[in-house]
Amino acid sequence: MKEQTPLIYLCIHKRLEDKYQNELFKLKDLFSILGRIYHINKKFHYAVLKELENLKLMKRINQHIVKMLKCNVDLENTSKIYKKVGLF
Repeated sequence: MKEQTPLIYLCIHKRLEDKYQNELFKLKDLFSILGRIYHINKKFHYAVLKELENLKLMKRINQHIVKMLKCNVDLENTSKIYKKVGLF
């Protein structure tokens, strides 16, 4: 079975990639984006972070710093996105 990535994680990754361009950034900034833009409840922030790490979209450097990893999906090509999330 193919590995499928939930679409919301690809959207979050794209948003962070546009803002930080593979630089290190603080968890506080990530949690701010999750809360203000995606309206994800505060108690789920660490769960979302863990999912992003498990999907190899993000790497935690230390307790307060994370780094974006390169996504192997071209997020400008919708057919590749649909295949990645398992729509066809």
